[in-house]
Amino acid sequence: MGVRILKIYEEEWSYIPVGGSLPNTEQKNLAFGAAASMVHPATGYSVVRSLSEAPMYASVIADILKSNAYFRKNSIIGSVQNPSALGLQTWRTLWPQERKRQRAFFLFGLALILELDIDGIRTFFLTFFRLPHWMWQGFLGSTLSSVDLIWFAFYMFAIAPNSLRLSLIRHLLSDPTGSTMIRTYLTM
Repeated sequence: MGVRILKIYEEEWSYIPVGGSLPNTEQKNLAFGAAASMVHPATGYSVVRSLSEAPMYASVIADILKSNAYFRKNSIIGSVQNPSALGLQTWRTLWPQERKRQRAFFLFGLALILELDIDGIRTFFLTFFRLPHWMWQGFLGSTLSSVDLIWFAFYMFAIAPNSLRLSLIRHLLSDPTGSTMIRTYLTM
């Protein structure tokens, strides 16, 4: 484009944790947001999901504490009998099986993109943005259900050029994220 860089004043570096492991459901400490792996593996965003799930998460914690605590005039005199049960129930609120299926799908896509060369990435995104708007927007916004994501995959496969189809099949059969995604989808 004819732009010449004359001087670099500083370089910015950032780290967005995408694709990390799910939280350990047996730990005593509860986490939320990026600390609870609520980062969209394809986009790196977590704020919208965190804000949208915060009221339900807080409500579940409050309900558990109310049902397992002894109160006297607005002060707790006894506490939760089984803290690991509290943790497990709250983790299930953040990571129900549906969310795990969605995440497995996103991680599969992330691993695929990381394996593609520059031409493969261009082909992938040209195909991605040829999908109906509700599909690619729902994917990026993390609003597609796990069933919607299957339709997303079929549609993408149908409109993709053969080179991308071959990459998708190869990746599904050879990459660990493919078998993990299949196992997660089969777990009801």
